[in-house]
Amino acid sequence: MAITYLVRETGNDAEVRMLEDDGRRAVVEVDGQRVVLQLDTLPGGAIGVDSGGRRRVFRTFVDGQGRHLCSEGVERTFSVQSERDLWLRGSGGDNEADGGRVLASMPGRVVGVPVSVGDDVEVGAVVAILEAMKMENDVKAAAAGRVAEILVSAGDAVETGALLVRIEPTG
Repeated sequence: MAITYLVRETGNDAEVRMLEDDGRRAVVEVDGQRVVLQLDTLPGGAIGVDSGGRRRVFRTFVDGQGRHLCSEGVERTFSVQSERDLWLRGSGGDNEADGGRVLASMPGRVVGVPVSVGDDVEVGAVVAILEAMKMENDVKAAAAGRVAEILVSAGDAVETGALLVRIEPTG
């Protein structure tokens, strides 16, 4: 079953359909053009991607501003919304975090939750780590406060928009 995502970068929107993904090889369609990707997890959390005879190394992280993709000295910021999320929320919402509600930015598997209930966190603190397509993605707090609730644990599978952690303001 293909999953469709809307990928937004400043001034540019692209429809991306995930046609196949076995963790090492992915077949995607970007605005109607089919792309085959070979994926390798590299030391330090980077990912190697081979496509069309070219190999590139990427790092990615998520914060309150969006998803960041870094390669060859260039950083690009974008958001990803699944077809289901667009239907549930409308196309204008931020999927990364909603105030003190930290949401999954993509479907994936939780590989870590480095905070505990009662911890004080600052904006940008890593509160969960998701793995998708062999890439680990830091999910960061968009609001400062105290961790009030953790709704996931390592090993859980989550959908885009799933509530991961709830942060209450302090003071």
